[in-house]
Amino acid sequence: EALAEEFGKDRIPAGWKVNYVVDEDAPANYLTFTAEEDNSAFGITTSTSKHGIFYSSDDGQTWTPLANNSYVALEKKGDKVLLKGVNPKGLWERPDEYRDDYTRFIMKGSIAASGSVMSLIDGTGKSKTISAIYCFRGLFKGCTGLTQAPELPATQLAEGCYSGMFEGCTSLKKAPTFSVTELEAGCYEFMFS
Repeated sequence: EALAEEFGKDRIPAGWKVNYVVDEDAPANYLTFTAEEDNSAFGITTSTSKHGIFYSSDDGQTWTPLANNSYVALEKKGDKVLLKGVNPKGLWERPDEYRDDYTRFIMKGSIAASGSVMSLIDGTGKSKTISAIYCFRGLFKGCTGLTQAPELPATQLAEGCYSGMFEGCTSLKKAPTFSVTELEAGCYEFMFS
């Protein structure tokens, strides 16, 4: 028998907050970078003191801190790395000020992203909620070799969370899909500028 629509199409009473349950038994869904040509590389640049991002070249057996302003080589086409972090406050240093103090990837060559970008926040890619404002602001800004965007599985977004995320990514051939149920102001602002 179908649920009555007295509370609206989604059948959730007005004023109720929905908290989605994360399946702890589900496998991790790490952000993954795969070289689409030989001699590719990626790194991270940040003005913050810490970004707490790690990478693995051996399918998650060992994890290495991703050093600021240095590159990790993806020597052969098809080489891949997994990325994770625990950054519940997001990757932007000063959300109270409009400044360019944010963490962003840097790339050489041609790289496809896959897996969940949420693995940079919760370490597993299982979370569906972005609680930090400007969380992923400018994360791939200027990555002209990025050919595919990663999964953006969050259903609840925070203010400005994807602002400028793919700005200047002129080689993108595949954009992400969205499953959003709760939006906040500016969450997609200049996302593909």
